[in-house]
Amino acid sequence: THASEMSRSPLISIPAVLSFIFTSIVAQTKLPEKPNIIIIFGDDVGYGDINIYGHPTTSTPNIDRMAREGLRMLQFYSTAPVCSPSRASLLTGRLPPRTGTYAVPSSR
Repeated sequence: THASEMSRSPLISIPAVLSFIFTSIVAQTKLPEKPNIIIIFGDDVGYGDINIYGHPTTSTPNIDRMAREGLRMLQFYSTAPVCSPSRASLLTGRLPPRTGTYAVPSSR
């Protein structure tokens, strides 16, 4: 039995060595950085109100640069036609009735 144990020991060490090599390679691999996500949530801003989308007189150089260098999302849906419930939905991930916000609060 001692001879059979000696012949198996190299087979046991091969997976251990391969595991060590794989772990070393994975540990040295640089993981990608998390993406920067910027959400611009403007009240009463239409598609054509920003210079990069064709407005003839509005100057929005910083937004234009972000749009040129980043990802432009051209189709979207809002959960409500007014700002308070749609902002609450964006922050919570819930529909406006579930946030308890149905309209813009009155200033009265």
